[in-house]
Order: sequence, then structure tokens, then C-alpha cells
Amino acid sequence: MKLMLSILFCTCLLLVKAQNNSIKGAVGSYEVTLNIIDVNWDKGNFTGSYQYEGKKGNLTLKGNVYGNCVYMVEYVDDKETGYFYMTFESDSLKGYWVMDKKYYPTYFVFDKESKKQLATRQIKDDHEKVNGKMTGTYSNHYYFVNDWWFSADNPELEIGYNGGTAMITAINKDSIKYAVVVTCSQTYHMAFARGIAVKTAPNKYYGLYNYYEGDSCRIYIEFKDKTVNMRAFGAMSCGFGARAYLNHSFTKTSDHVDFKTLEEDF
Repeated sequence: MKLMLSILFCTCLLLVKAQNNSIKGAVGSYEVTLNIIDVNWDKGNFTGSYQYEGKKGNLTLKGNVYGNCVYMVEYVDDKETGYFYMTFESDSLKGYWVMDKKYYPTYFVFDKESKKQLATRQIKDDHEKVNGKMTGTYSNHYYFVNDWWFSADNPELEIGYNGGTAMITAINKDSIKYAVVVTCSQTYHMAFARGIAVKTAPNKYYGLYNYYEGDSCRIYIEFKDKTVNMRAFGAMSCGFGARAYLNHSFTKTSDHVDFKTLEEDF
């Protein structure tokens, strides 16, 4: 009797897990069911499958969670046969399935439990572990479905990235060393600056980065609650890309700095 109850209990657990893994949606006008099989919380990649309603067999999926976006590759017999570019909304994923010249609007609808399956490491998870000191690495990451090159006869999409990283270390009580690199706009123009900034008020610093034709690249830095706001004025003097700017809030994600990893971009 105990063995039978154990078998029934384990079977119920497996059924509950399978039910929670099923996420209903549609590719174009075709109803589908998405199943998430395995998720790497730290790296953000996952495996899964999906099935068209009324059809036999599953299509294999390999995907990645990028912040608020999901990218998935569809496989048949180890051959890539489609790509999903999706964005999280409150209770769903919405985007497109694309392959060559074909594309279809696509969505999947979550319940409270099924959405948790795609929970992966985010900035807030690292932020919770850092100390309150100024020295450290700060992050600002924003992902989006980039449709800059998209047209009806050329449905080209990609997961785009804006934002970047700032590193700061205290030199003494009145000055800091900083380096910052950010990517801006759908065409990925770069803004970067580095140097020494001096204290002008509690938690506020000011520095000059470049000098060009009578103007200077002026950097304003302000710390608050384990975040840092950085603004640059004089984009021409800063040498930023055409659509690049620095007016970002960064969240502290590490107590350590390695300026070499950023300075490779300068």
C-alpha cells in the first residue's frame, strides 16, 4: 500500500510538472503548445519544444532569455527551421516567428506558475549581494526586438541591446576613477568615457574627458542607494557616435572592478 501511494504521489508530481510546463499560444493562425524542458538560471539559456494543435510530433527549441526578451531557434532533425523573437508582457510573450521571407505574429499566454519557468538571473539578483561602498561595477542592460531592418519582403529581426557598464573606484575622499561604455539606439552607436572626477558635493562628482575645438566633454556623476547616474555634455567633444549619448542610471552589480575589460573598447 505504501509503495502504491508512493507511485501515485510521484506520478501526480510528474503530471503537475508537465501541466505547468505547457504554455498555450499561436503562430499565425495556428494554435500551438509550448513546453519548457530545462532552464539554466545563471546563463539564461533553455531547451524546450512546441507542438501544433492536432499535429503529431514536437518541434525542438533552444532559446535564451535576454532581460525582457526571449529568442528561440526551432529545429527539425537538427536543422534550423525557424526563429522566434519575443518580448515579455504582463502575462504573455509576443513577437514573431521568422524563416527566410516568411514571418508570422506569435504569442504565448502565461499563468502565474508557467511564467516562473523562464525566470533567469537578472541585474537585481546581483544587486542584492553588493555592499554600499562606491567602488564597484555598475550595469544598465536593456534588450529589445530590433526591427530596424524589417520589411514585408525582408523580415529581418534580431535581439538588440542598449545600455552598458560603468566601473568606479575611489582614489581618495575627494576623487574617483571611472570608465563607462554604453551602446545606444537601434543602430548600436557607442559612447565611452574614462578619467578622474572630483567631488563637488556629497555623492556628486565632475570630470573632463576630452577637449575638442574649444569645447570639453563634461561628465557629471551622482551616487544614490547603490546606483550611479552619469551624464555627459558636449557630445562632439566626447567623440561619441552619431546617435550615442551618456545619460544613464547604472545599478551596482559587483564590489570589484577590472578596468582592462572596459578599456579595450576605447
